[in-house]
Amino acid sequence: MPKIVIALARLMAQRCGASMKFCDRLNGWYSVMPSSLAKLSSWLIRPFSIHSFLTRLIVGALGPLLVFSIFIMILFARQERANQIRGLEDITRALALAIDQEIVSSITNLDALATAEPLDVGAVQDFRAAAARILRTQNSWERLTLFDPRGQALMTIAKPLVEQSAGISRENLDAVMRTRLPVISGFPSPGSRETGINVHVPVIRDGKIIYILTAAIEPQAFADILARQKLPKKWLGTLFDTKHVIIARTREEEKFIGRPVGPMLAEVSALANEQFLSGVTEDGGRAYAAVSRSQSSGWCVALTVPSSEMNAIVYGSVATVGVGGLLLLLLGLGVAVVFARQASRSIAALSTAAHALGRGDSPAFPATSPIAELQELARQMERAGQLLQERESERDRVEGELREQEEHLRRQADLLNLANEAIFAR
Repeated sequence: MPKIVIALARLMAQRCGASMKFCDRLNGWYSVMPSSLAKLSSWLIRPFSIHSFLTRLIVGALGPLLVFSIFIMILFARQERANQIRGLEDITRALALAIDQEIVSSITNLDALATAEPLDVGAVQDFRAAAARILRTQNSWERLTLFDPRGQALMTIAKPLVEQSAGISRENLDAVMRTRLPVISGFPSPGSRETGINVHVPVIRDGKIIYILTAAIEPQAFADILARQKLPKKWLGTLFDTKHVIIARTREEEKFIGRPVGPMLAEVSALANEQFLSGVTEDGGRAYAAVSRSQSSGWCVALTVPSSEMNAIVYGSVATVGVGGLLLLLLGLGVAVVFARQASRSIAALSTAAHALGRGDSPAFPATSPIAELQELARQMERAGQLLQERESERDRVEGELREQEEHLRRQADLLNLANEAIFAR
């Protein structure tokens, strides 16, 4: 059979254009194979001592278990990594939902304020009082501004220590007029007429936009949402707008707010609602990031974890399971070795007893054995020894009787001879 396999391999190699050197190497492998198989076979079938045989038996039984344990540890590491990713995604999803709730709450309150009766007749000054009452109830609002359809500010109410002047960018103004829906601005670019984060809501009467009501939201409100999650010290929460400009962060806000995100978060797709990325952060370190998009604003919340920490969590869990499994494996191996030694001693004692029994001596058999079959064998061998002794005693008795009879017959024969000699002598 090996000759056929080698011949087929050589033929296929020649047809595939392989060199004769390769074909000769196949022949060399074939010439070496029988001797290698013979050595392996002789090693497998040669007799071992009982202790060596039991040790090999234990190793052979535990070897597949060890391989299986390694396989399970690999699966556990993958599952642990998947659980971590799922946990990060759940946190970012919850943060994105909290951002949505803040924005939707502002839109709802602005929609309610937009129904005020003074706006029906253009009484802007009368509307100011109602707007001031609403502004005081909104902790996250800094300023309320009423614009006409051309983007001209008609009224502005601001909290103390907040800048009164406000504007609306042409891009957001056109978006409100075109879609007739609320528009949420991103972080204002340099030279923009807007300041801060603004929510623009159209005021519609008789199917026509007559005003645009705008609430300026403190960026700190979004930073507080991220902070309430109480992320680990080395984790980083980031909120950035549709232009990938940072709105809020959980660390070093003054340094990074208003700046573009790092190279890793810059790869976030504008079409994906959720993503999991790995790469380099704006700090220059390697990390993993789970990203979830806010449905109301299109902004993204990213939760960034350093690669070293995430890997340490996975490796720590795997190491814990691995060390525990190894200790249990060593414990099982130790128990097996103890039992193997007991069995080896029992078999060695039986072997010594069998040799003594074969010489006709009276051996001492082991009283107990951890293996029921060996203990039964010892009892049977002891019984066999007793039977041999009984038969030897019977044989000695019979031989004694035979010798006595032989001596008696010899004496009788001697008397008969004397009697014959006396008769013939007369």
